[in-house]
Amino acid sequence: MTLAAQAPIFDVGGDNLGTIGIRVVVLPRKADAHDMFADTDEPSDLSPDELLSEVGPSPIASYLERPKTGRLCCVFLVNGQRQEALDNAFIVQHLGFKYLRKRMMIIVDVDGLRPEYLGELMQGSRQHFYQGRVWEAISSRLIATP
Repeated sequence: MTLAAQAPIFDVGGDNLGTIGIRVVVLPRKADAHDMFADTDEPSDLSPDELLSEVGPSPIASYLERPKTGRLCCVFLVNGQRQEALDNAFIVQHLGFKYLRKRMMIIVDVDGLRPEYLGELMQGSRQHFYQGRVWEAISSRLIATP
């Protein structure tokens, strides 16, 4: 299942920062995944059709740069290149989808930001986003998007 949206971004002062594109992809559960994790210890409240184990590669691992871990499931793109990524703890803690964390990818395209705010976000290193007010506005908008 794939969902896509264009979301306008406003910071605390009410400035219009531009728009971001959000795509959410949820991959189907593998039929044999339950057999792969049969030997692991699972919580007692886990129903038979839910997976919670961290053992082995996740279904989204083949789509990511680090296929052995597969935990960087929320990526932020600038001109189609990944500049920042969040692990699956973001999906569990902020979005509340603990059972989808291994099958869900969130792709955030920040090309729609106004140039001055994109420059504030990128800074000089170009390795990670600057964790300032623009990042907070993007993060809060991402969490608020249904």
